[in-house]
Amino acid sequence: WGIVLLLGLYNAPLVFLTVRATLRRLPADLIEAARAGGARPRRVLATIILPLARGGICAGAALAFVSAIGNFGIQAMLGIPARVPTLITLIYRQMNSYGTAALADLALLALLLAGITVLGMALAGWLGRRSDQRVDGAARPIRFALGSARPLVETLAWGFLALTLLLPVSALVGSSLVSGYGQALTAETFTLAHYHNALFAHEGIRSAFATSLGLTLAAVAILAPVSVALGYVLVWRPGPVTRLLHLASELAYALPGIIIGIAMILFFLRPIGGISLYGTVWIILAAYLSNFLALALRPVLGGFAQLNRNLDEAAQVAGAGLFARLRDIVLPMLSPSVAAGAILVFMSALNEIQVSILLVTSRAQTIGPMIIFLEEAGSSTLAAAVGCLMLALVLALMLASLAFGRRLPEGVLPWRD
Repeated sequence: WGIVLLLGLYNAPLVFLTVRATLRRLPADLIEAARAGGARPRRVLATIILPLARGGICAGAALAFVSAIGNFGIQAMLGIPARVPTLITLIYRQMNSYGTAALADLALLALLLAGITVLGMALAGWLGRRSDQRVDGAARPIRFALGSARPLVETLAWGFLALTLLLPVSALVGSSLVSGYGQALTAETFTLAHYHNALFAHEGIRSAFATSLGLTLAAVAILAPVSVALGYVLVWRPGPVTRLLHLASELAYALPGIIIGIAMILFFLRPIGGISLYGTVWIILAAYLSNFLALALRPVLGGFAQLNRNLDEAAQVAGAGLFARLRDIVLPMLSPSVAAGAILVFMSALNEIQVSILLVTSRAQTIGPMIIFLEEAGSSTLAAAVGCLMLALVLALMLASLAFGRRLPEGVLPWRD
């Protein structure tokens, strides 16, 4: 039950953001008309709000389901010590025990995991399509007067935030500042040695971070122009092949990352053209490109949808080629969306675990699996220090993204209102 609780708390923001976006699109006029007609709040909720918001609720449930079933960190950290097997940890343990000799069994387990994921997404999609979609948007969002219940609601909201964010983060920081795991943080036990070890002394951590940073920057550098090219074709030159590519990118992102890792092992296990990528950083980069293409593409598609194509067509009539139009017209207007996609890919790839957990070797380590390995080796305080450093880096990137957030299409950055 601890795994279930943590997966629920971890994925609660996904559901919240999806449902919140749906509720903000509901028409206030329709609800106010029902109130004026004498409908009580419970009846308005049951007959208007829930039917219209069912699609967003199901979409949030689908996102949470996909994220939970593919979450390796929580299932491994809690499930393996407690001997609670799950499909994703079973794949990991089989690979650790038998290596590539177990690829047939791993492929079967991966197909089973993929089938469960697709079935869950299909069920959520079917339930969402049953919702009433006759109203498409709202000129102004709904506002409910809480009245005397406002202090209670605010207390519950802040209490939930403290329980799910402040307490875990404070525990992580506290563990990183004591000399031994389980000690109380006092003046005698306080130490910064773990941070010094992580930043300057531990060669494995520095190498893993450098590898993750290099792979992440390479993925961003490749996916940014690819997403612009795909976005141009998908929005302005649609066709069956491009739609298939878009569907494939969305499926690669929706499937658990460990399945992408197994697919990469099966594809690159044998040398291609006399060159072996298995066991190198290049196979991890290939997995990143496959898994995070959809993440880079979504903001770009939103940006293309808001661009006026008349400028592009006028330049084409004047004789400008495709690359000239992209360079001089499209990219200057689309740059905030491209940057948003780059930030999303950077934050996701730098901290990921499940995509590379089966692909890392002694020659190619990334920082996410390194934290797992430190915890398994008993270096919990050092793992906590590395986790705090990565948390600070992600927070800095989120704050930096807010600097140009107003120039982005609505909904591109989930943490920006």
